[in-house]
Amino acid sequence: MVIGANKVIGLQISTDLAAHGFTVLVGSRNFEKGKKAAISVGADAPAIQLDVTD
Repeated sequence: MVIGANKVIGLQISTDLAAHGFTVLVGSRNFEKGKKAAISVGADAPAIQLDVTD
């Protein structure tokens, strides 16, 4: 699970992990942005919403 995976560093880490065969949970506060990021990471990268303030 990578938090902030819809942003620059988190997105790159997610992409690299997926490229090495890992299943990556793409965590973000905004689910819509997370879904877009998950699509760019790969097929084995579901988006999940994480908001510790809620």
